Amino acid sequence: MSDARQGREPLSVTFVHVSLVLILACVMAILTIMLLIHSDDSSSETKYKKRTTEEQNVTAIHEAGHALLSVAVMPERPLEDILVYVEYDEANGTLGLTHAGQAPAVYLLYPEELTKADAMYYLGGAAAEEAVFGTKPQQDYSDKDMVGDELLKYCGNGDGSQCGACPESDLIGETCMVKGHIVSYREQLYAETLAIAKLNRETLAQLANLLMQQPVRGRERKLNHAQLKEFFEQHPVVMPSGTVLPEVLHP
Repeated sequence: MSDARQGREPLSVTFVHVSLVLILACVMAILTIMLLIHSDDSSSETKYKKRTTEEQNVTAIHEAGHALLSVAVMPERPLEDILVYVEYDEANGTLGLTHAGQAPAVYLLYPEELTKADAMYYLGGAAAEEAVFGTKPQQDYSDKDMVGDELLKYCGNGDGSQCGACPESDLIGETCMVKGHIVSYREQLYAETLAIAKLNRETLAQLANLLMQQPVRGRERKLNHAQLKEFFEQHPVVMPSGTVLPEVLHP
């Protein structure tokens, strides 16, 4: 029996087509949203790049330099660990890390010495590369920034008022930087740091080699506090002749 005979109007072809188009549009919209969400998730995922053994070795020397200079200029500060990444995050570019503990409280009484020690610690990576490979790394922005921060602390006399390396009339900030006082002091500290690194070239190579021998866990090779303590007990840091360290800090 036809729909007309039962008092119902037959569904028009146009209505059916419109309904199908609307349903298809909804499905397409849902699929598009799902693809966008998946795309966002994929773009937010950390992308890691594998590193060659040679690249890791350069980083190992660099981190060994930070560790050695920490022991050289502030032996009272404990070394927590040093590590080199076998894969690195392309977003932030960190290739390795050295973690040192807090400076002893006595250093707070000698801000100039604390600043110098911290600055030489940060410069140790570049100095180690130059001492071992014969060339100074072209890009070491993060360490240089940290050195600049430390020297600005010193130039602020602890209260941000004026530059300790400049005449009293010169305030801290761009004036000091333009006159080159901070830059020249950093170069002086780098020369001292490099002298220490060159005297301990073999120790740097041995420490880097020990780091590279560590098994890979996750994305890194690491030497912990106990391993570093034992290493430097067996390989004392040699200081250049004539080096004078404050007796109050190094009795």
